[in-house]
Amino acid sequence: SGGENISPKEIEIVVNQLDGILESSVVGLLDEKWGEKVTAAVVKKAGAAIDADAVKAHCKAHLHGWKCPKEIIFVDELLLPTLENSDCLIFGVGIESSRTSCLFDVAN
Repeated sequence: SGGENISPKEIEIVVNQLDGILESSVVGLLDEKWGEKVTAAVVKKAGAAIDADAVKAHCKAHLHGWKCPKEIIFVDELLLPTLENSDCLIFGVGIESSRTSCLFDVAN
């Protein structure tokens, strides 16, 4: 993000408006070039045929380019933080996030 303040909630609202999306969680993942990159974990509705390009295009149509997710990760469910996992590790990937208000489990 290059030091810009980005509201994950604002991005989640836009992503969740897209037909076929059940819910999403946006986090800033560590990035060598920008410090952090906007990444969205997305849960599809059952039977939805939506891909990462469609999510990115929808975001570009409704947000400034620097707010748009650079990476979309489709997951089966979003996990809520607990005292045991509040360090916000993205399970299955082992990448630390700067945001502790939501976690997701990578479906691989």
